Amino acid sequence: MSAPSTIDGPTSEDLAQALHRWQRAAGPYWMYVCAEPFLRSLPMPTDKPPPEDRGALDIISTLREDQQLAVFVDLPPTRVLPLTPELNDLGFHLIPIVQRWPAAPAVLRCERLAEQLVETSSHLRAPRKPHGVVFLLDGDRTGLKPGAVPRVPDVRPMRVFDNRYEYPMCRFPPTQLLLSEGVQAVHWISPAGLAPDVLLYVERLQTAGLAPSVHSSRRT
Repeated sequence: MSAPSTIDGPTSEDLAQALHRWQRAAGPYWMYVCAEPFLRSLPMPTDKPPPEDRGALDIISTLREDQQLAVFVDLPPTRVLPLTPELNDLGFHLIPIVQRWPAAPAVLRCERLAEQLVETSSHLRAPRKPHGVVFLLDGDRTGLKPGAVPRVPDVRPMRVFDNRYEYPMCRFPPTQLLLSEGVQAVHWISPAGLAPDVLLYVERLQTAGLAPSVHSSRRT
């Protein structure tokens, strides 16, 4: 049994057990649960928890129930992770493809993310009526708001760790795996269309006959 977390945040044991639970619950997609956010314990978050993105849940709840689906959600992960039990109820597995390196202080805050990954892992369950899979991307990975112009962030002190990143192709499940798991349609949810670093993967999906339907979920 895991030792209780302290004011220092989830322990290394908490994080290791949470990663194991996420990967075990992911089934054939276990290798796409990124390990990076689980690699280092961090202080407890002091910021206010962000609101859940109910818009993303509303979109997913309206998708066809007679198809096996793969849904890619490119939104801030801390606004989607709390929805895991409801996504399970809708018949979806949730796979966090979040490659954010854990550091504090950092350009991309990690404390709340680590806390949620540990807390949510204890609520994972197999969907009663499997309907597909939701891949949760790190919608904050560039450190920019949708439509913003890239620039070097004005962060102080200079020792703040820059953990922004882009996705390489290997982070996403190959189309062969999706097809072998019976996926019939792909949907993509983001605040402002497709991000540049996912375009090559989307081309692969299109070539395989899985061109995604793109849905907008605006940040509030």
